[in-house]
Amino acid sequence: MVQTSINLSSSTRGDQEQFGSSLPGRLIVRAGLSANKTLHQILPNSLFTALESRMQPVEQVKGAPVLPFDQVRAAINLVVSSILIASATSLKLPLSTTYVTFMVAMGSSFADGAWNRESAVYRISGVLAVISGWFLTAMCAFSACVLVTWALFEGGSVVAVLFMLVAVVSLVRSNFFGKKKEESSFDIVADNTDKDSIRANIGASVDESIDTAVRLMCEGLTAFQAEDEKILNRCKNEAVNLFEDISRSRGSYYRMALRGGGDDLDNEARHIYYRIFNGMKELSHELRSVLGMSANHIANRHRPYSGALGDNLDQMLGILEDAARHFRAYAAGEGSRAELSAYADHCSSRISKIQIELLQRIDTEGLSMRSSDLYLNYLQFARAFINRFTIVALLERDLNDACRRNAARKEEETAAASAQA
Repeated sequence: MVQTSINLSSSTRGDQEQFGSSLPGRLIVRAGLSANKTLHQILPNSLFTALESRMQPVEQVKGAPVLPFDQVRAAINLVVSSILIASATSLKLPLSTTYVTFMVAMGSSFADGAWNRESAVYRISGVLAVISGWFLTAMCAFSACVLVTWALFEGGSVVAVLFMLVAVVSLVRSNFFGKKKEESSFDIVADNTDKDSIRANIGASVDESIDTAVRLMCEGLTAFQAEDEKILNRCKNEAVNLFEDISRSRGSYYRMALRGGGDDLDNEARHIYYRIFNGMKELSHELRSVLGMSANHIANRHRPYSGALGDNLDQMLGILEDAARHFRAYAAGEGSRAELSAYADHCSSRISKIQIELLQRIDTEGLSMRSSDLYLNYLQFARAFINRFTIVALLERDLNDACRRNAARKEEETAAASAQA
């Protein structure tokens, strides 16, 4: 709850908002903008100029961490919340301290200008979601208490013992056997935005992205051919998580730009970071799409591919696995740019041959348009995999080479300075 309050009241912008937009949030923002336009037509501009002059945010020091709000707003949140809670308590009024502090934080952030047109819809939708969640949990708790009380009256001591066992098992499971979230390289939030930190982040993230994409496609296609809905749905959900992780990490380029600083190579590394993560984001979007289509295909009980078409899909998986090894090797410094381009062209040609054979077999195999489209989407993903990771490997290699040259130059300058001394 504390983290949700901070996210909804934060003055920082640019990262992905915690909540999506909703129709009530859009309506409230639209009404607010209309009211603002009306007030500007009625009141003099000098009044708004005077108000805006008192709302100028404190300038951030380059490289310093950006805080969600300043000390003034933090003090207001504490003082106003304390006054409201103490006053209501002295009057013996029932209140929720969590609700009071949350709404005070929302009010101060709104007055402080933390909600601008870029974030207002998402912030207001988040506030409405939190408030509605409180009402929903209250109704759920009320209903659950009714059912438990009725069960105890009807079942007596047997039901009471059963509920106690369920409570003990739930406590033990949640405290000692809870699932721990696996660490992912996409969860890295680099505090340092220099070229070396960015290079390390890119290397770990690209390796995980390429391995995960190939694994999910192999497992998903195998499950598709075996008509295993459970595994296919799991692969689809993992692809959704992959897309969200890469999208979140891609947004780090904005924080890098805000912090600034560094030399020309640092700025070039940030630019490469954006291009690499943008390419991986687009590929993960295609992976999510094709696995979703595959899951719907099997759920609707359409037939998988057999014969030569099924063998060609296995051949496509082999192309992806081999290409992944080539891309990692090139990024590590093996081979030349010309060799990588020739290899990528060779892979694309093999995929084109598979596509031509599909078009030749549509009539003889009796494929429906739906099955043909799904097959072509598999091939389109494979082609996008080759094209996008070719560019990613080229960019990663360029950054690695530039960092090595820069390190070698600094060592030579240090050695020359030591010799002169």
